[in-house]
Amino acid sequence: MKKKITVIIVTYQAEQYIKSCINSLLKQSNDSFNIVIVDNNSTDTTKILIKGYLKNNLKVHLIENRKNLGFAKANNIGIQYSLTILKADYLLLLNQDTVVENNLLDKLLYWSDKKGTAVFGPKILIKKSKRIWWIGTKIFKITDLFKTLRLALSYQIDKEQEDSFFIDKPAEVEAIVGCAIFLPKEIIEHVGYLDEKFFMYGEDLDYSLRIRKKGYKMFVVPEAIVYHDVHFEKEALSIENNFSKTLKRYYLHFLGSLIVLFKHFSFLYALVWLIRVPFAIVYEISNRVRKP
Repeated sequence: MKKKITVIIVTYQAEQYIKSCINSLLKQSNDSFNIVIVDNNSTDTTKILIKGYLKNNLKVHLIENRKNLGFAKANNIGIQYSLTILKADYLLLLNQDTVVENNLLDKLLYWSDKKGTAVFGPKILIKKSKRIWWIGTKIFKITDLFKTLRLALSYQIDKEQEDSFFIDKPAEVEAIVGCAIFLPKEIIEHVGYLDEKFFMYGEDLDYSLRIRKKGYKMFVVPEAIVYHDVHFEKEALSIENNFSKTLKRYYLHFLGSLIVLFKHFSFLYALVWLIRVPFAIVYEISNRVRKP
């Protein structure tokens, strides 16, 4: 009997991305899957575009939230629907601004069968440049905090480097990213759902640490590939365009980091990290300010 997979996509103002994302999924070599889209009350044409698929494709399901519930809670709604209504064996949490290769699900499922109960992340490349966006996450040790001013608790390995990561087997990583997470239902039943205290940012690191505490491993699968449109995160600070929007993102990043910090790290680690915060904020913003 084929294993049932559900791909969960949370959307918000996704009109420029969602058709490409859905179309790439519908080309999968594996046909035993559903797509559950949870929309966070988009006000653009996102829902109209998604509804265009509902009449002719039974694989696509749409859940409409009446307000923006945030990334974690919306994903949890999709997870609950997938497990209780669709009886999914595996879930793939996928960002709205991605496209995937047509063997993605087969590659992830193959290695899940080989490795047993674990969590997997595909190699994620920047859509435009095909450079690396994610092949693994390293969590900062307390000694690392004295070597960097980044306002984060972790970093993505080889981010924006040339894609030379050609090993043919999964490699264990310390954490996964919320952009694309593949996991069996057993892990969700044991670890639980995403923590809804996170509105956006930080929930993936929190979930990774919870997964590790329960004794499960996480892997990157280099031959399973997702392409991520990173224009959103590349925006520079400018008074005219997106200053307030970018500051809001920094606030949400900071808030997410604080929640993770106090849930999972020691008092000494938290103290050192917090002392660095004012300097880290200046460093991060100065790197974003658009030069005249």
